[in-house]
Amino acid sequence: MSFNSEKSESVKVLVVDDHTLFAAGTVSLLSGEPRILVIGVAKDGMECMTFISKTTSDVVLLDISLPDTCGKSCFFVNNITIP
Repeated sequence: MSFNSEKSESVKVLVVDDHTLFAAGTVSLLSGEPRILVIGVAKDGMECMTFISKTTSDVVLLDISLPDTCGKSCFFVNNITIP
């Protein structure tokens, strides 16, 4: 992805948080940025893993304290690297 090109690709973001108001606010803020595309919102670890297995995202904004699992385990199960 080139930051200098006029026609740049969108950064695809998945938001994972069990707090509905926080997730909605985050999506609202991100949606105001023309280069950011929110591809989904997951409310728990199972939804997160489903999104990860069916879609491709560039960034996952992840709450590490989810009701059904520790957020980090979503990545270990799917062999995704954490920066």
